[in-house]
Amino acid sequence: GKGGEQLRAGPSSGCRRDTRGARTSWTWIQILTLPLRARVTLSKLLNLSESQFLGRNPSAQGSILRAQRSRVVLVQEGPRSPSVFSRELGTWGRWGQRLLFLGLVLAVATVLWALILNILVSKASTERRALLGHQDLLRTNASEQSAALGALNREVRACNTCCLGTQKLLQRARTELGEAQAKLIQQESALKELSDRVTQSLAEASRDREGIRTELFRALEAVRQGNSSCEECPESWLPFQGSCYLFSVQRATWEASQQNCAGAGAHLVIVGDLEEQGFLSRNTRGRGFWLGLRAVRRAGKIQGYQWIDGVPLSFSQWNTGEPNDSMGREDCAMMLRTGMWNDAPCENEKDNWICEKRRSC
Repeated sequence: GKGGEQLRAGPSSGCRRDTRGARTSWTWIQILTLPLRARVTLSKLLNLSESQFLGRNPSAQGSILRAQRSRVVLVQEGPRSPSVFSRELGTWGRWGQRLLFLGLVLAVATVLWALILNILVSKASTERRALLGHQDLLRTNASEQSAALGALNREVRACNTCCLGTQKLLQRARTELGEAQAKLIQQESALKELSDRVTQSLAEASRDREGIRTELFRALEAVRQGNSSCEECPESWLPFQGSCYLFSVQRATWEASQQNCAGAGAHLVIVGDLEEQGFLSRNTRGRGFWLGLRAVRRAGKIQGYQWIDGVPLSFSQWNTGEPNDSMGREDCAMMLRTGMWNDAPCENEKDNWICEKRRSC
């Protein structure tokens, strides 16, 4: 009857629904490209669940076999009793529920996995678009920077060209300036040499004039006419060959000594010959005296000596080993107590001085 047909149709329709659910699940899995490892794991899980179910329920195995046999017998023999079909239907119902539950679990997992993949893909797409936009911006900036760099390079080349021209002009100006300075130095040297010659000539002329006066005074004294028109030497001054000499009793530096002589209308003594040297030596009285003689120093080296009137040294009476310019500081000359000459520092305050001035006639 209808009940038997429903019983015969019930298990096969449940199997078809389970089969369609499984196929749908696997279709979703294939569409979403689930990893092979997930499919293998799920297959093992299904097999394990089925084996555990059948292993724990031997009666279920018998029920399945009996159901299959009864299905064949029903087809061949016709309907059986309702109790037998009820038991078989209950067994297949429980098994179908479990398969349906597993299918639902797989479907939910698939949907969740699809959602996660969709979120990840959407996020990756957003980041990719942002990166592409940033890359375009960087390219634009790089192009602008390249253009600016090219402009700067052109400006630098122009500046270098200008600087090279300026350097050439500056070098030419330096060369011309050097030549002008060299000519100026030569002219200054020639002018100084000429000035020195003129000064020396004037000093020599003045010395010659004084010598002529001295010779004339000697001649006048030789006649012993007692020429009263010539002034006598001041007190404490000693006369000799038409000049007056003062041997000081104070001590001072060379500069201070010259100032003292100038205050008396005289100058530090100038020794012209051996006779004058003998006169001075006889009156030293065991003391040292400054002479009107100084060193001429250029570039730190002594080039010679000249008297205070600018005449170069010709007659000298240096002591043995003198002048030695000890420590590069001995620029002034003095007469030792023995009458010999020695070079000494001009700032020495241990010596006296000798002043000399011509007698007026």
